[in-house]
Amino acid sequence: MKLFIASYLTETNTWSPIPTGRNAFVVDKPFYHTDGSRAPASGANGPLIVWRRNAERDGHEIVESICASTEPSAAIVRRVYEEFRDMLLDDLRAALPVDGVMLFLHGAMVAEGYDDCEGDVLSRVRAIVGPKVVVGVELDLHCHLTPEICDNAIPVIFKEYPHIDGA
Repeated sequence: MKLFIASYLTETNTWSPIPTGRNAFVVDKPFYHTDGSRAPASGANGPLIVWRRNAERDGHEIVESICASTEPSAAIVRRVYEEFRDMLLDDLRAALPVDGVMLFLHGAMVAEGYDDCEGDVLSRVRAIVGPKVVVGVELDLHCHLTPEICDNAIPVIFKEYPHIDGA
């Protein structure tokens, strides 16, 4: 079985006046492309590490895309959101065919022009892989569980705070 994994998350505070730019993802926090699951655990890559370990133990192939996160902050600058989203989607297209997609998102990410980033990502993933491929998404316990998320993926939501159950 061939599985595609990625992580792209932040919690947006829409009332904050300072936009979240690219540096928030690549300077202030670790950013990985194709190897986040092989790095020491840092939060955003925790589920990726577990997914890779379990999949490889069971003889499955992993194709990994981005692992990008930042602290809670204002809406993401549109071009930054689209850059990382499109990097993830391009990696998925390059990996096809896949048997499953597993994404670690937050559930409360907003970008300029996108009120439901997770729904946007998942609807685009679904359009790429088609209706028969299983798409799973892990979300924070105070996510915004939208129809776009539920129509395009199987959501699994944290149950603990602090988030000891994420990985």
